Formats: sequence, structure tokens, C-alpha cells
Amino acid sequence: MKRRQVVNIPPIHPIVTEHRIYKTICTCGTTNRAQYPRNVASVISYGSMVTATVGYLSIGQYMPVQRIVELFDQMFNLKLSQGTISNLLGKLTKQCTPIYNEIKNRIEASAVVGADETGCVVNGKKW
Repeated sequence: MKRRQVVNIPPIHPIVTEHRIYKTICTCGTTNRAQYPRNVASVISYGSMVTATVGYLSIGQYMPVQRIVELFDQMFNLKLSQGTISNLLGKLTKQCTPIYNEIKNRIEASAVVGADETGCVVNGKKW
């Protein structure tokens, strides 16, 4: 018996969830209005996977903002502006700052700090 396999990735399409809020007036005259979920802060909000992917591409893969915009458009069928990418990175920065400061404080207070001092070659010289 012989076999052959073809591995493929399905087209990626964003999932859009629309939230609607309603209000009603009680028989007692009180107006009751629903609230949006906490993570739905504006007319268009981006979920945690979009934000995490932007962070990974920017910080983990060192991709410039314009290339991230192109990747989201071409691979994920999701049009994000450079400003949106910048805002998402700002949101991630704000979320990571407390733990970053905690790590920094622990390193500064530590008697011993292990660090990798491996050099690299830049223009034929060791740095």
C-alpha cells in the first residue's frame, strides 16, 4: 500500500461578534439599560487573539507595523490600520508594565544575576 498526503491550512476569516444593548422602562417608571461586556470598549474592539498576535509579530518576530498591517490583510482577511496596531501595542505595554517592573525590581535586589554575555559579529567585528 502506498500513501501520499497533502497538508494545507484553511482560509482564515475573522469572527465578528456583534453586541447589542437594549433598554426598557419598568411599570414603576425606572429605565433599565443593559451594559456592554467589559472588553467591548468602543464601536470596534479587537479580541485577545488579535492583540496577542500583534504583540507576537511585533516583539517576537520584530516585524514593523506596516508589515503587520499587510499580514493581517493578506493572511487573516482583517484590515487593521497602523494606528490600530500602535494602539494594541500600547495596550499590551500597559498590561505588561506591572510584571516588567516586578522582574526589574527582583533583579536589582538579587545578590547574583545570571546573564548571557554572548557576543555577536557586526561588520566583521565582535560586539
